[in-house]
Amino acid sequence: KAKATKRKTALPLAAADAVCIITGFDAFGLSKANPSELVVETFPDILKTTPDEDHKKPLELVVDKVYLETQGHKAWKTLKQKLDQTRKELDQAKSDAAIVLIMLGLAQNAVGLQLERFAINLRDYRIKDNSGEQIEDKPIADKGPDLLRTIHDLRPIRDNVREAGYPCLISNHAGTFI
Repeated sequence: KAKATKRKTALPLAAADAVCIITGFDAFGLSKANPSELVVETFPDILKTTPDEDHKKPLELVVDKVYLETQGHKAWKTLKQKLDQTRKELDQAKSDAAIVLIMLGLAQNAVGLQLERFAINLRDYRIKDNSGEQIEDKPIADKGPDLLRTIHDLRPIRDNVREAGYPCLISNHAGTFI
């Protein structure tokens, strides 16, 4: 479990136990706003875990907020730049902190948070993105696997989110838009 705290200055990456990159998208399609952008905007700058049997001291995660345009090529380029920049900063600081990536999005009929088991290596847009592009049946990474499965057991995460009072379920994938 992690407790959110706000700080005026971010913890230096070198001192962080992990870096959490959280992304949200701008509005697209018929939506006037995208809740994922609002969640990122209000997300805390630091997450601090509660000690347990596995971790005797609290872990601190620096949160790096990234806003992505709902434009396929721009979004992937922005995300790759942020991942590369974060890895470079951690390497320069000689830190072995993990990078945790949380990508938020908008599912039109969702009634709560959905944790995804798989990422699909496919761009197949049912509507045009905000640049007017409608990609069909193209891989995100030409040489990548068709699916990537999370390495984490999502059930305890789901249970913790529900205990915190938020609706949450496990979904198999987030789809193929952007």
